[in-house]
Amino acid sequence: MTDESTSRAYLWFDLEFTSLDIEEAAILQLAMLITDVNLRRLESDDGGLCIHVRPPPDVPVSPWVREHLAGLLLKCDGPSAVAPDAVESLVCDYVDRHMGSPAPEIDRRPVIAGNSVHMDLFLARRLLPRLIDRCHYRILDVTSFKLQWEDWLQGDPFDKDDRDLVKRYFPDASLPAEAGTHDAYYDIQASIAELSYYRTHFGRATEAR
Repeated sequence: MTDESTSRAYLWFDLEFTSLDIEEAAILQLAMLITDVNLRRLESDDGGLCIHVRPPPDVPVSPWVREHLAGLLLKCDGPSAVAPDAVESLVCDYVDRHMGSPAPEIDRRPVIAGNSVHMDLFLARRLLPRLIDRCHYRILDVTSFKLQWEDWLQGDPFDKDDRDLVKRYFPDASLPAEAGTHDAYYDIQASIAELSYYRTHFGRATEAR
């Protein structure tokens, strides 16, 4: 972490959920990983947090999720899945283990980061309020960098499906063999790699304009 950094840490966060109806949706998968501002894991031996959640029986699952996330639904019905009311404690314990007790000063709290992470925050504010209380009011949305990279600089898109590319720009990535996009644990690591990619190339691209 640089001495000049404003943020204490980035808390990379992604959810997969039962539908896009945020007011009614339930969490299916939660992934989290904490880095410093230089995108290095806070704990090199920490693989991050990945939880599969058993959805409540009264919450409908959208047809899109049933078609495209069938493998995830199987894991959410498996023996390692946790009950919805256990998720918040697991998440808060993970954050506190790495960041210490919740800081009263807002600037000492980690900044939530991810791709289009505002969508995940909508759900987290309803279902994980104690997590929100541990975090800064700011968010770091990699999508903002993506839009500037593609709209302003006409740069080549970052291919999140390219596992070698993800590893190149986030060498600490731990990518399960079967995981890909729409897997929350894969996606947070791909988002870190994507931000690293923009950091690497933004300066060169602007100088060439």
